[in-house]
Amino acid sequence: IGEGTEPGKVSNQGAYPAIDRSDSYARGVVGGIVPAPKRIKAACARYLAERADPAGMGIAWDVTELDAFVTRAQVMGMTLLPWQVHACAVLLARRRSDDGTPATRYALWSVARGAGKTGLVVALLEWLLSTGEDMELCAVATNQMKANIIHGRIAKMHNGEDRWRSVGGGASTTSGLIQHKKAVFNAFPSTDQSMDGLVPRLLIADEASRMDAAILRGMSSVTKSPTGQMLFITTP
Repeated sequence: IGEGTEPGKVSNQGAYPAIDRSDSYARGVVGGIVPAPKRIKAACARYLAERADPAGMGIAWDVTELDAFVTRAQVMGMTLLPWQVHACAVLLARRRSDDGTPATRYALWSVARGAGKTGLVVALLEWLLSTGEDMELCAVATNQMKANIIHGRIAKMHNGEDRWRSVGGGASTTSGLIQHKKAVFNAFPSTDQSMDGLVPRLLIADEASRMDAAILRGMSSVTKSPTGQMLFITTP
């Protein structure tokens, strides 16, 4: 992920639609204005090609979910950095032109420590939970305590609120669960047993580079639903 703008110094916050901010970030990376490694430059170049000729690339851009997420993040007090908006545009707005399902089924975010990756996935999961729609959301980590970090942050945001229910997540052996209306979020370690039977709308693997072969079961679970997506996040 390229650097974008310094935390707390996002310019024109709220002045442009989210997809315009994503486009601006990608152009900055390709043009050398935003420092980024070669793989990010290549990804941004592909993104801009798909934005310029979506039909020719088999892509349809639907910004509905992206705008809803960015708006929700602002309401919850999170200022999204340019790279965060761009990464979520690829995850949420990029669709297959033939059936409208997500064109990005698997995504990898390799982000330095302290750059905001955990806060972003917390915001993303909280937004999906807030819809209350019938869906399964999951976060897996190398152990239960690390998975509980995400669970604890979301639970704290809605502690005591009507129709938000949070249980577990307080010990190294206790999985965490949060439920809002029909939406359910589970946090647990990456093991063969925990990965079995999942049909997730979104499965997040925290520190995926340090996980064992059980993560392959999670990847397989995403294929069970046409809208399922898996997000791998890790430090370099």
